[in-house]
Amino acid sequence: MSKVLGVYKGVAGINNKVAPERQAYDFDAETVTSLEAAVDVFIDETGAVVSRGGEDRIISGSFHSLYKVESGFLVAEDRENDCALKHILIEDGAVKINGIKSGLAKGARFSYCEAGSKVLYTNGFQNGSLTQMR
Repeated sequence: MSKVLGVYKGVAGINNKVAPERQAYDFDAETVTSLEAAVDVFIDETGAVVSRGGEDRIISGSFHSLYKVESGFLVAEDRENDCALKHILIEDGAVKINGIKSGLAKGARFSYCEAGSKVLYTNGFQNGSLTQMR
């Protein structure tokens, strides 16, 4: 049976001397813990782990289920009452977002698969195919 992991309130640093499965973590509460590994971070002179930065947020929203297609990206965006599939295209620094399909199950994660010139999608409740996404 799987457990849902809580959200870290903070990080106590990197501990690569203790095996990951032996590091203390309270699954029932937001907590501060040690990481066994970290990517794209700096450790400052106090030992604090901070994001390396270098990325800019170009759009914001409740996006999930990212899938790279030749012409950009497919994403699902949870909205107030449903979920919508969108095509994101980035050209010359400009972001274009086109709605593809709405009225989908909110909160459901999508899986994608390319089949010929189509991209097939499913979220466990609905499925379909998209054309001209390559």
